[in-house]
Amino acid sequence: MKLEYSGTRVNCYNHKMDTMKLIKYILPTFALLVVLAGCEDEPRFELADTDKTLNMRLVSSQTSFDATNPNDMASIKFFSENNQRGDLSNISKVDLYVDHFVLLENRTSPRVLFTSIDGASITNDGSMSLDVPLTEIAAKLGIDVADISGGDIVTFYNITTLADGRIFPDTVLKGTDFETLNTTPNVLNSAPTTSFTATVTYPIVCPLEPGFATGQYLMEQIVPLNPAYFGITQIWDGEVVTITAVDNTTRTFTAQNYLTAFGGFNTPFTFSLACNVVLMPEQPFAVGCNANITAGQDLNNIGTFDITDDSEFTIGILHDQAQDCGQGTAPTVIKLTKQ
Repeated sequence: MKLEYSGTRVNCYNHKMDTMKLIKYILPTFALLVVLAGCEDEPRFELADTDKTLNMRLVSSQTSFDATNPNDMASIKFFSENNQRGDLSNISKVDLYVDHFVLLENRTSPRVLFTSIDGASITNDGSMSLDVPLTEIAAKLGIDVADISGGDIVTFYNITTLADGRIFPDTVLKGTDFETLNTTPNVLNSAPTTSFTATVTYPIVCPLEPGFATGQYLMEQIVPLNPAYFGITQIWDGEVVTITAVDNTTRTFTAQNYLTAFGGFNTPFTFSLACNVVLMPEQPFAVGCNANITAGQDLNNIGTFDITDDSEFTIGILHDQAQDCGQGTAPTVIKLTKQ
């Protein structure tokens, strides 16, 4: 018996090949359509959505208040593009709140309303300007202006409400582990400042005479570390340093004899002279075990100075605040005496 292929099987095989090719191309397309359909209900950010955001920038005429001048006053200018977009004139009001950090008591006062501004008055030319005298700030806080002293900080908070009821920022959890804002800088490309200014901060200072607290000083550690640092309590050996001015109240110097028990390292210092107290912001000491040993302000032992006499002053320090080398934070005091 002779066997022959009629071609039916071949034709059937070709149909299978065609079908497989079709499946090969249809399945990815179908999967893409399913993904797109599934994404349809997800929130999407489109360029047009930027028209729904807030642009509000605050620019101050000065960066601090002079504690020696009860009549000192700053001016805050308001800038916004929202009211220059046709039908998007959507700012209802701006509420400015203020609080007061009291350095010597290490506390912040309750936040109070300073004033409210009609949103329709704010454009992007800075024509809306608000004067904030130190006397009025004290009155709103319910204190005497003399109670605002060197080292304190006055902070204004910008709370902006849109016509549709949205508030920016909607969350201000100052000093918590979960501080969040619903505003981020540069949502809109607006020079010269960011698109939303959440706060304006004014340190309280006293202007100094040119050359005050500059030149050569003997640096001595006059209070031992407690607890000890790797068994040592004296982390600076006495030496003469050269203090230079960064601005009217900020000073800097470099110590050569830091941790001499471990070979000795150069240590940069930056501090500020605020009326009668010496402030040391947190700063790295350019040496460490993992990142950097840092030091900062000891609020329980704040350094002092005499604004009429720069012959000597002290700096209260908390050493290794981040516990970079695992030895714990310890207070100490250094004294600087003019040579």
